Amino acid sequence: MNVFDRARMAWATFRGRDHPGVDWSSPNAWGGKRHVTQFDPGYGGLGNGGGWNGIGFGPSSSDRPDRLRLNPVNEKSIVASVYNRIALDVANVEFHHARIDDNDMFTEAIKGSIEDAFCVEANIDQAAQAYMIDLVMSLFDEGVVAEVPIECDRDESNAITDELPLNLRTGKIVEWRPQDVKVNVYNEIRGQKEDVMMPKRETCIIENPFFTVMNHKNSVATRLTRKMAILDMLDEKLGSDKLNMVVQLPYIVRTDAQRATARARIQEMQDQLDKNKLGITYVDGTEKVIQLNRPIETNLQSQIEWLTELFLSQLCITKEILNGTADSKVMANYMQRCVAVICTAIVQERRRKLLTKAQRDNSESIVFVLDPFKLIPVTELAELMDKTNRGGIMSPNEWRSVIGYKPSDDETANMLVNRNMPMNQTPEGMLTGNGAPAEAQEYQAEPEMQHSAYPARELRQENLQALRRHQQKQLERSKVPRATG
Repeated sequence: MNVFDRARMAWATFRGRDHPGVDWSSPNAWGGKRHVTQFDPGYGGLGNGGGWNGIGFGPSSSDRPDRLRLNPVNEKSIVASVYNRIALDVANVEFHHARIDDNDMFTEAIKGSIEDAFCVEANIDQAAQAYMIDLVMSLFDEGVVAEVPIECDRDESNAITDELPLNLRTGKIVEWRPQDVKVNVYNEIRGQKEDVMMPKRETCIIENPFFTVMNHKNSVATRLTRKMAILDMLDEKLGSDKLNMVVQLPYIVRTDAQRATARARIQEMQDQLDKNKLGITYVDGTEKVIQLNRPIETNLQSQIEWLTELFLSQLCITKEILNGTADSKVMANYMQRCVAVICTAIVQERRRKLLTKAQRDNSESIVFVLDPFKLIPVTELAELMDKTNRGGIMSPNEWRSVIGYKPSDDETANMLVNRNMPMNQTPEGMLTGNGAPAEAQEYQAEPEMQHSAYPARELRQENLQALRRHQQKQLERSKVPRATG
């Protein structure tokens, strides 16, 4: 960094470069780039001193103000734990700002502010994994969530540059308009959530692909939460301090005087229970107490069990997945039909809004990578390693990275060859570029042989014959007596 850059960064810092609302659109200040922010920095502590850059520390709270608050109905039911399980699995998926080839295959990750926001830090309060959990949980709770680029640098083509880190926040859409949306999002300058108007073209609006199952008014999840609320209400009534009993008096209670006597007797028993530290009262020998503290049998519990099973099945989730005992086949089905669907919805929206058309035409994209080897047991993994090595699908160094080992420095560790075939090794144990012995290349098949009906078989036979001739030469050389001094 030269002196001019250092002076510019220092000026920007002390002038409040990181505070939104400041006009940094001048090309002289940012070299043709514009600093995009969403909030006005002014608040009560401005200019009071005692804080960072003399601005003040801002408001304080004993509870984290940017923490996600679920809908109370969802928070008190089983759906919250299911949503959290799916969010954790989505957060373990790798998202990358990547470069792709002509076949839309991932080739490399593009280092920059977008990649750092996906893999390292989304904002000052959340790492990449914590932010993804917040994003998915908000998506399930609201049905649609806004991913707002709170702070970023854009050039003349509206592409996000690496001048500043990309600051992402999740927001709740409170108002829809034809070209804009009003989003309730956390303001990290003031320390509270505020409403801000955002253009749809610059805001990732992610819709829940399971909206019909989770968020519809008559969805399975909604019906399940209603039933759970009714069950909780009944449990609260059963757990109250009421005795729910009937006292049979030794006389008939029909006249007003007799009813007054009965009410006085009940009040006397209540006073005795309240005033006695052990809650003991006495009754006459002719009086009887009938306890009614027994739950009324209903089919509410069976309905909740049926709705829970239906809800999990529609999300391709089993009880084994929730308690961690599912096998690889069940997990693979769940990852492909539930987690991958959510990840696809996220990357498609990010690809539209965070990348310009010029970037997409330049083979840039946003992708997610599922690691299939995390779901395979060790015994099956060893067999798969052998098959992919022999088939030339994966090299040893690629497998070493899967199991957590450092790559080997051996040159052959990065080669896609069949290491079980004898034709692929010379007497010294070295491999050649085309998989044939170094001294036997002169006996390779002619190029026109490769166009025959069975080129691979004929080429293999020629290599084996060349190897036999080479071994025969080695044997003859060993039989020649050497001259002694």
